[in-house]
Amino acid sequence: MSIPAALTALLSLGPAYGLQLHSELATRLTHRASTNVGQIYSTLDRLVRDDLVMRHGETEDGLPLYALTERGKTSVVQWLSGDWVTRTTSWPDVLDLLQLGATLPGFDPESTCARVEGEFVDSPEGTVSLGDRASEHFAAAVRAVISDIRDAQRSHTLPQRALATQRPTRGRRRAQ
Repeated sequence: MSIPAALTALLSLGPAYGLQLHSELATRLTHRASTNVGQIYSTLDRLVRDDLVMRHGETEDGLPLYALTERGKTSVVQWLSGDWVTRTTSWPDVLDLLQLGATLPGFDPESTCARVEGEFVDSPEGTVSLGDRASEHFAAAVRAVISDIRDAQRSHTLPQRALATQRPTRGRRRAQ
């Protein structure tokens, strides 16, 4: 679920092409293994099919541009709210939400951080099973990431930025 949600969140910054989105994922979500460029385009095709994204013309050199639909904009707001996060949500999905949200200009991550933090409160004393201990370590790691985001916000070093405009050296070309 996270890669489609991350792509739509990135498209909330404006129209973009596949390789541009691939590069944004790589620089904003460094905890993820490199996503295959082909996966980006197939995911964009599914997002178009699901009416979350639409084709939005082409770049000057013929790369297809994608933009959010109204339904896609609603989906981004829901994803960024963090309402879907539970204590069993995977680490990469939690990091995608927190780290990507923190990089979006104009997005204040505090309400998302507070919502997610509420899911990862300390466990009751006396947890003894390895599963309980692992869950608590996971919760502590989530709280540490949230603390880092808040520290960056207070010190005005939150890495919020628009989409990069550097042109790709490759990407899906216009069909002939």
